[in-house]
Amino acid sequence: MDKILSTIVKIENVENLHLITFDCGQTILKMVSLELANNISVGKRVALNYKSSSVVIAKNFYGDISFANKLKCKIIGIKAGKLLSIVELQCGNFHLESMSLSSILGKMSIYKGDEVTAFIKVSDISILEVIDE
Repeated sequence: MDKILSTIVKIENVENLHLITFDCGQTILKMVSLELANNISVGKRVALNYKSSSVVIAKNFYGDISFANKLKCKIIGIKAGKLLSIVELQCGNFHLESMSLSSILGKMSIYKGDEVTAFIKVSDISILEVIDE
């Protein structure tokens, strides 16, 4: 799994809830957090983390969905297993991995080179490290 390098562009606070917006080059990502370290501020470069099991992919998606992180991606590889498979995605200038049941991917007719939409819940992204202290 690659780290997603980004810059914090906005932080919104309501009581103990924080909504952080990141610029990842060609893509904007959002994250919610109950706690925010003192060294997290607008303009900081950070590395983001996520779980591949939290990345959902859709083929031929259209319409509205309640995910703030909706990313247009291209499949650059598939590591097929008997039960689980890892789909490697190019999303703008970074990579993501999505872990899914192999049987579901087979029903979706997912292939290398396909264009898909990836979704990540705002609660499934975290800040791994601050790059520029």
